[in-house]
Amino acid sequence: MSLFKRWCIVLRAYSWPASIVPMVISGVYSYKNGWFNWFDFCLVFFAGLSIHIGANLLNTYYDYRNGVDDESSDDIGIVKGLITPSNAFFLSLLLFSLGAVIGLFIIFKYSLYNLLWICVSGFLLAIIYTANPFSLKYRALGEIVIFLCFGPLIVTGSVMIMAKKFILDSLYLSLPTALLIVNILLANNMRDDSSDSQKGIKTAVDVFGIKAAKNIYLSFLLLSFVIAFFFLNFSMASAVLIIGLFPAYNLFKVLRVADYSALVRETSKFVLIFGFLFSVAIVL
Repeated sequence: MSLFKRWCIVLRAYSWPASIVPMVISGVYSYKNGWFNWFDFCLVFFAGLSIHIGANLLNTYYDYRNGVDDESSDDIGIVKGLITPSNAFFLSLLLFSLGAVIGLFIIFKYSLYNLLWICVSGFLLAIIYTANPFSLKYRALGEIVIFLCFGPLIVTGSVMIMAKKFILDSLYLSLPTALLIVNILLANNMRDDSSDSQKGIKTAVDVFGIKAAKNIYLSFLLLSFVIAFFFLNFSMASAVLIIGLFPAYNLFKVLRVADYSALVRETSKFVLIFGFLFSVAIVL
């Protein structure tokens, strides 16, 4: 295995669109409104991605410690010996620290003290997602945490840094992609429902059942388009989103045949597609 592939697995590069797409949309929205600044955007990007990767590593560490992961799991960084538990934990702390330093620099540089509450909330949720004794991921609260972190918190925070004040519309801006990112976790939990139940892990899929989880997935998929159209005021530019209905229908077909492993990958790809189309519509 090449060094590059090894680190892509360890850092779970496939999941990065979950933070990159909301940050790019925030940047595009800020550009449209005349707030965009490349220096600020780069700071936001590196801080956001650092915290996301740090959270991934912390998740890997605690999943391993709690006996959740095995060689058949999606997250195999530690169980396959690609990184040691201690190194995963140390690197996680390093990346969290980097994100914190950048965040504090921005807060004090622009006197954005209200941003501190968003940053602290994001940090805490990223840590207690899997960290003992809270482990919200194992208590059927994972979807709520993911929605908040990759939706309202990251988008409103990013736009606030650009605009130098809180923008209420950024809250609505965050919703379409946040719902789609939650769908990645829903697909993942549908795939792992049997093994999660055996390990005593509670997820939304375990609580509501596979059938209800499928309906929730489809509802979120539909809502992402509806909210995006409303946000764009059903302008001519919003017609760009219609292109996304074709890959969205592909997700429906994958869900219908219950190929949940493929659904995880395809949903992640769809976040990128939808994010690109939404960004284009915002600019136009």
